[in-house]
Amino acid sequence: MGGSNDKTFTENVSDNWKDFKEFLWDDEDKLVMGRTFIQWCQLITFYIFFYFGLAAFFVGLLAFALIFIIPENQPMFTRYLTHGGPGLNVVPRQRNNAQRITYKRSDQKSFEFYTSSINEFLTDYAKSSKYYTQKPARSVSTSDDSTNADNYAEPKKNESTGVSYFNLFNLGECYGDTAGSDYGFSSAKPCIFFRMNKIYGFTPKEFDIDELERMDGLKREQFLDSVGAIGDEGRAGFINMGCSGYNPSDKENIQDISYFPKAGFDVGNFYPWKAQTGWQAPILAAKFAFKDPSIKTKVTCRLSARNIYIHRNLKNIGQTSIEFQIKE
Repeated sequence: MGGSNDKTFTENVSDNWKDFKEFLWDDEDKLVMGRTFIQWCQLITFYIFFYFGLAAFFVGLLAFALIFIIPENQPMFTRYLTHGGPGLNVVPRQRNNAQRITYKRSDQKSFEFYTSSINEFLTDYAKSSKYYTQKPARSVSTSDDSTNADNYAEPKKNESTGVSYFNLFNLGECYGDTAGSDYGFSSAKPCIFFRMNKIYGFTPKEFDIDELERMDGLKREQFLDSVGAIGDEGRAGFINMGCSGYNPSDKENIQDISYFPKAGFDVGNFYPWKAQTGWQAPILAAKFAFKDPSIKTKVTCRLSARNIYIHRNLKNIGQTSIEFQIKE
């Protein structure tokens, strides 16, 4: 029997290679891979225009969305950003970002990082302190009932932008406006600074005490459990923050906590945040004193606002915890 099946392997490879070369260039019909030069030019031109048109379509679609649908100076969707309220930013922290204050009061180098962090944090606020001449208010503590929220000095506003300048003098004893201030660290009474995280268009709302009193016992208890304890100041335009020991032993070791300003966070003059140029978030400072600073003490601080909801499973919303241990 004869035929192609009788060809050797070498002959089959040779025939296939010959066919492949003829496919690449057919000398008889002048074809390149089965097409003439004109046909290849037409095909390439078609795909150039096709993909160019496809790219232009998607670019136009994106441009339309950016120009006509998505707002230029604000996020398109903001409701999901609240998550029940803003988080609390704590200054200072440790180098690993842990919310733990541990140092030796007799060793300045052991708390130098903390004071440097506070100085850096207050730098932007200090730039606007030239607008204020009021001296720091006297100490306002949880055990000092004779002092009320009226010690708060109203902030001044930038006439061109409308944003308020935070008055650092309202931080009282926690304002280190003198060179070498250690914010109470050397006396084992450190000042900790709190600031709410920014959420576009969100304004914390103070409590309506009358509305709360109208609630029945169970509803009131459930509501307070979700928002935290209400301060006793009740000043319009402010929301309170309260700190207490995490465990009974922690509560027992806390001697005193002083708040500056006592009225709480000034939300009336600073919120809502809408990405204004030069906007400053209000600050609240808390000065802690312990019966025995060397005992490890955990403190929890919670915001008190109608629209900030505290939940045990969302520990970074409206609340935060700090651990203290100050050695001699």
